[in-house]
Amino acid sequence: MNERIQELAKEAGYVYHVGGTVPHFEFSNNQLKKFAELIVQDCVDILAGYRGKVTWKNEEEIHQHPILVIQKHFGVEE
Repeated sequence: MNERIQELAKEAGYVYHVGGTVPHFEFSNNQLKKFAELIVQDCVDILAGYRGKVTWKNEEEIHQHPILVIQKHFGVEE
């Protein structure tokens, strides 16, 4: 598993189970919500360096910056 995903899972407060057939993360509802928020924020942070460089338009439509699209899609406010 990606090291960054493991870091975010740890920050969200996961419990890691190694018994059974497959090792896995276990989250409470609040921890899972926090984990998802951390992933979305990480994506937004990656795109932050491109602010103002990715908005474009053509004859048929105007496109929003990917940060705004991601935030709107996941209901995350700046």
